[in-house]
Amino acid sequence: MCGCSLIQGVNGHVPVTLNDGDQPAETIGYNLNHTCIRVKDLEESLHFYRDLMGMRSIFYVDSNSFVVYYLGYPKRGHQQTGQEILNERLQKSGLLELIYVKNADDNARFDGNRTVHPYHTGFCHLGFCVPNVPATMRRLKDAGVKVVKDVGELPTGAMYGCTDELAERFANLVRRIAFVADPDGYWCEIVPDGSTTPDAALSREQNPDVAVYKETDTLHLVDGNGTTDLKTGKLVSSDTVGSKPLPK
Repeated sequence: MCGCSLIQGVNGHVPVTLNDGDQPAETIGYNLNHTCIRVKDLEESLHFYRDLMGMRSIFYVDSNSFVVYYLGYPKRGHQQTGQEILNERLQKSGLLELIYVKNADDNARFDGNRTVHPYHTGFCHLGFCVPNVPATMRRLKDAGVKVVKDVGELPTGAMYGCTDELAERFANLVRRIAFVADPDGYWCEIVPDGSTTPDAALSREQNPDVAVYKETDTLHLVDGNGTTDLKTGKLVSSDTVGSKPLPK
């Protein structure tokens, strides 16, 4: 039954709510606690995730050959110390683990997602919910963060690693979502959390001052090969994900 509903939902281009029944008793208490990514420059990554995205440092471990660094968000509406978050870490979801390899030769061979399309590697993106996507994007752009897809722009199939075009209904839904690249080229999806109505339902009527909502939409993909217009498939600039490092 679930499979049929899912296929119908995909063909109809609408989200379909699913119900798998009760969780197996043996898995009660399981939790997707954290995601781990390897980074090339720990300070640059901390600037992005801590200073720009607002995650808080929880702890780090120096194993001699590499450093493990954990970040997470405080309880919504609260300020918490790293120790307070650490005390709750095993019950939390959405923690981020950064791994930095200290050996210079090993690190030199690592290039993150700078030279590949993330949807071709299998690790597609990290998703962040924010109260106001346009305001968040203004902050990130002012800080020099690479924009993959701005809020208001139409996505294309190529953005998701597909040759087929996206269903119009889905593409219009993703208008209100933005994507940026972190210092290693990992994509971060910026999603409205619904706490502000204009942002949750981006439109000219509700959010007329959003300058990026264009009559003629363009979408530029920035990766290790340069900047490509995803509508035409043409390289429009030699500007790459790694060519403009973030300020420290």
